[in-house]
Amino acid sequence: MPTTWRGLFSVVKPYEIFLHLAVVALTVEVILLAMENRDLKSMGPGMPIERIKVGDHFSLGNLEALLGTSVVDTSSESLIFVFTTTCPYCKNSVPYWRDLAAIAKRRQLTVFGVSVDDRRKTLDFIDSSFVYPVLIASDAKSYRTRNRIAGVPQTILRGSNGRVKAIWPVGLDETKFREVAEAISGTNITHNHERIQ
Repeated sequence: MPTTWRGLFSVVKPYEIFLHLAVVALTVEVILLAMENRDLKSMGPGMPIERIKVGDHFSLGNLEALLGTSVVDTSSESLIFVFTTTCPYCKNSVPYWRDLAAIAKRRQLTVFGVSVDDRRKTLDFIDSSFVYPVLIASDAKSYRTRNRIAGVPQTILRGSNGRVKAIWPVGLDETKFREVAEAISGTNITHNHERIQ
């Protein structure tokens, strides 16, 4: 058995020292991760995401025009379509939104879309089926946080007081289309994938 440090290192090879240090580092990392996991579990299972709901204020601040008029009347009752360019449910909702826009305009509601995606992607996404102004959030992350937009698409009926009167936080289908159309027009309407005159 060696009696000096020099003798100790002549017996233990350098790669063995490296392996021992690596084991110690990994052990410390496992302990830290276990402590973090315990803290996260103590917060409760499935922390609910706060979502916008009826009666909440829906802010229209920090929006820039992309398509259509650059001025949107924010003091009147509005029908708002919130979307991103990569969401397949948003894309499937576009024909329904086009027809809802026609119904809402007859009722003299302000109608517009709000993209919570970047400008270039939004410009590539919008086409002739967008018959209403499209606005973009200048800072999408803070806009989503401020308005508690946990997912898209969302179809929102906003009152003249800035509060949400009704919200459909899902992609539209025939049933949801009728719900929205009846809410904004007060009549029974069917959708036939053609523009409603």
